[in-house]
Amino acid sequence: MQRYEYKAVSLPEKGEKAPGAKTADERFAHAIVQMMNRLGRDGWDYVRTDTFTREDKVGLARRSVTVHQTLMIFRRPIGDSFAATPSETPRPSFTAARTPEGTPAWEPLILERKEPRLSKDGD
Repeated sequence: MQRYEYKAVSLPEKGEKAPGAKTADERFAHAIVQMMNRLGRDGWDYVRTDTFTREDKVGLARRSVTVHQTLMIFRRPIGDSFAATPSETPRPSFTAARTPEGTPAWEPLILERKEPRLSKDGD
């Protein structure tokens, strides 16, 4: 199964000057195309554009204001070592090993990989 990582990018605030872009709409479209091309070179595929609503607190009185933000959503595949493995092949099992004593409790758990044993005789 293919896995993806996602990226949300705000739309540009204003357009970019470009040859042939005479109106504000054309300059804004040019800015979006330039951003999409930059992300595309890094392997990001455009998925969709969504508008999200959130509540922000503004001013000294911390008055609540509704803000609508439009985000462009991109994704790119994550390399998965098991994605190309046929289902008949046994997958390795992982066992958790604690870090040595004296290591802070917030240290991540260390995983040790154990490869499955394959026999030629079908044992």
